[in-house]
Amino acid sequence: MRLAAPSSAVWPAYPAAIVILASVAGSAGAQQEATDMHLEDVGFVMRAAAPQQFDRLKSLLPAHKFVARTIKGRRYYIYSDPDLCKCVFLGDEVAMQSYQGLVAAAVASNAAKAANAAATTPAGKVLIEEMDTDLSSSIAPGDILDY
Repeated sequence: MRLAAPSSAVWPAYPAAIVILASVAGSAGAQQEATDMHLEDVGFVMRAAAPQQFDRLKSLLPAHKFVARTIKGRRYYIYSDPDLCKCVFLGDEVAMQSYQGLVAAAVASNAAKAANAAATTPAGKVLIEEMDTDLSSSIAPGDILDY
């Protein structure tokens, strides 16, 4: 089954799931670990950054935000975690749709706790920035950011 492409809207804040998980988890590390695990659960692939790649990634990608990239007509999403795992998560449309469903379910089940997040981000929407064209064209095949 082919899923429809998400809207091209750019959401300039943190994913709602992080806000929701923050209300449940105790520490920042536990919150980020839960987010990382959820990303893998829905189909995102984790790629650890080698030491020589880590500084480059930190300068290229916003931490804990989704960045969308379209290459050869195929759209995918990158989520950077430079703090806990020092890695990136890469996922396709199916993984993003699954993650949005996970966020929507969390918002619905934690409506009272997520009132602030729900007020700024529609339920089920995650926050995605579009990758800069110059940056996108500089990613070589086989690069840690190539999916």
